[in-house]
Amino acid sequence: AVTQRLEVLDPAVHRALQLVALVQPIRREALLAGAMTTLTPDVLDHLELSGLVVHTSDGDLRIAHPLIAEALERDDTAEDVFADSVALLRSLEGDAARLAACRIEWRRGELDSTEAAWAAEYAFATGDLVHAAEYAHTAVGDPSAPIRFRGHLVLADAASLTGDRSRADDSFMSAEECARRPEEWARLAAHRGEHLAFRCFEVSAAIEQAERIRRSLPRESVSGTDADLRLWRAVRGEAYRAPLPDGSSSLGPPDVRIREAMAAIMHESMAGRTELGDEAEQILRRLGDQLGRLDASAAMMLGFAEYIGMLSRGEGEKAAEFATARRIDAGEGVGLWTCTLAEHRSYNGRLREASRLAALAVDQLRWRDGMGVLPLAVALQADAAAKGGDPGRARRLLDALSPDQRNEPKALMVIAEVEAWLLADDGDAEEAATVVERAARQAIDVGFRLVAAISLGLCLRLGVVDRAAAMLEEICRDVPPDFGLYTSLRDLAVALRERRPAAVVEPAARLASAGMPPTALDAISLARTMRPSNETRYRLDRLFGAWASEVDAPLRRRRESPVLSRRELDVAARAADRQRTREIAQALGISPSTVNNQLNSVFRKLGVSSRDELRDVLVELGRPTAGGQT
Repeated sequence: AVTQRLEVLDPAVHRALQLVALVQPIRREALLAGAMTTLTPDVLDHLELSGLVVHTSDGDLRIAHPLIAEALERDDTAEDVFADSVALLRSLEGDAARLAACRIEWRRGELDSTEAAWAAEYAFATGDLVHAAEYAHTAVGDPSAPIRFRGHLVLADAASLTGDRSRADDSFMSAEECARRPEEWARLAAHRGEHLAFRCFEVSAAIEQAERIRRSLPRESVSGTDADLRLWRAVRGEAYRAPLPDGSSSLGPPDVRIREAMAAIMHESMAGRTELGDEAEQILRRLGDQLGRLDASAAMMLGFAEYIGMLSRGEGEKAAEFATARRIDAGEGVGLWTCTLAEHRSYNGRLREASRLAALAVDQLRWRDGMGVLPLAVALQADAAAKGGDPGRARRLLDALSPDQRNEPKALMVIAEVEAWLLADDGDAEEAATVVERAARQAIDVGFRLVAAISLGLCLRLGVVDRAAAMLEEICRDVPPDFGLYTSLRDLAVALRERRPAAVVEPAARLASAGMPPTALDAISLARTMRPSNETRYRLDRLFGAWASEVDAPLRRRRESPVLSRRELDVAARAADRQRTREIAQALGISPSTVNNQLNSVFRKLGVSSRDELRDVLVELGRPTAGGQT
């Protein structure tokens, strides 16, 4: 029906419609200014009135239905329309119009090899791997070695991202055979290193090949390779100190400054220097604005320093909300943010959600893993299996990781926690703590303080606190005093080491509010064995009851305190915010008598007799009221 409708169109209208199909979306005025002389406002008005062309929300013209565009694309009888469309697109400003012109020329076998190399690089940068490979195949047929080099490099990158390691290796080898100039060798080191580090998980091999190439480069050409080496060493957890790249500076090409910024975001944030991480992130954003885009690996790092800052300051739920929102617009970086949220929920004690997110992250990262996060996602799956009572599956998942994957610093600590959990289940808490402490020491020594501090929380849960407390004190000497997650862990560890159960209450409440309620709950149970006074035992029990329902992961210690249910917590929060019984009942969809019964249960468990006292207790325990106060 579509073909028949097109066949009865006036030739001038048909040609105009075919032109729109080739150059869409396009402004009406641009189309009239640069198109063939037979295209007039009256012809465009006719196309719009007949419903063949429509206006988009941005004011552009485009074909009304994809079937119409497909039928027009199959009609190659009007040679001059193709020529007009290419001329029109090349008269417009912007890379999108240039790429559209390349697409038309490629389909007709008329694309120049130099343009093919540019189109391949641009398409790859925007994530269009299929078209990038098509253009690259045209480029590799050029007699010029530089053009062939660019084509082979895009083919290698595309194969790497799609998991075809053999084809990627062959294309990198072909690119190496075409490399002549220092800048080409530097680009080869960067792209092959990314393939080795983030897709093959052979970070050591990435560093080795980059260092080999660096030795052959003149001094003025090593800046890019140095940036790559710093990034991969940061991924491996090796400390480095280098000035941040100036996003407004012209020193070094933009891709060099981008990689410098990526390395700084990762390393400075994990080391507790979030101000420097934020600064590097702003530089990365400015570079993206200057270039008009960032590649997928760089774009996924945006927001990482901000998330780590929230987490470090003890704003756990705010950080989780940020990571959740970031997943929505992360594009090819969605796997990184899904994995981040899975790890976050694991430490929250939300085992079912963490397990689901970890499995999803593995699937997403097998599709696109720009920063080598897959080992961490697999380790989180093993963590969920171990805590879920399936040690066999946990061990199988860990055994499937290669040595390089197991040594990846983001995965290293989680793997140590899994192994420690399994040892503790077998009754060897001391050896379990030693495993965590050894991995934490390695992380501290290379500057990954945050993951070290969080993992040391497991030692507190196991009741082996002395060495962990000393390491947490060491960590906190190098981080700002407002980093509530760090300081809560330190203060809790010191209170347990010194066997002062009364001093456990306040940091345990802070730690639970910061996002680690399982650690806080096990610390409370440990403090209850230290012969606390009746008043302290009462405060510990009250704190335990306020947080235990948040956790579906197993605790290391037996629960002995009364627990508030989730519904009781909802009722308590609203009552503390001075909502009336009938208002609470209406908001929660229950009867007023049920509200009163649950409120009486809350009063009994928390030892209060009025709503004002309830509000004070909830604030003391780190529980938010309905009004948001914590």
